[in-house]
Amino acid sequence: MLLDGVEVYFSDVVEVLTELSDEDRITLFIFQDNQLVDMEDLKLEKEGIDKTVYDYLKKRYKITEFNRFPIFDKLDVLMRNAKVIFLLRDKEETRGGEYLPRAYACALP
Repeated sequence: MLLDGVEVYFSDVVEVLTELSDEDRITLFIFQDNQLVDMEDLKLEKEGIDKTVYDYLKKRYKITEFNRFPIFDKLDVLMRNAKVIFLLRDKEETRGGEYLPRAYACALP
């Protein structure tokens, strides 16, 4: 997974891991109680990833709350829901910033 192409959202009903698979396609991995319950491949709306995910969850799960996780919370969810995770950063964003997610993951118990 490319870290830049992954987002994690939470609502009052489900948590969603998204992976941007193409310029116009997005895959949703939907979790309830830390268990994968659904997976959906969607066409990306013009308004972007947030709007695409929100519209799908509102229609399918009748959500009322919806937020995107910040980077370290995103890593917590990824590590909690998978046995093995490879996160790749394909470009350097800051001086040394690409090492933060790895150091954070190694520091967790």
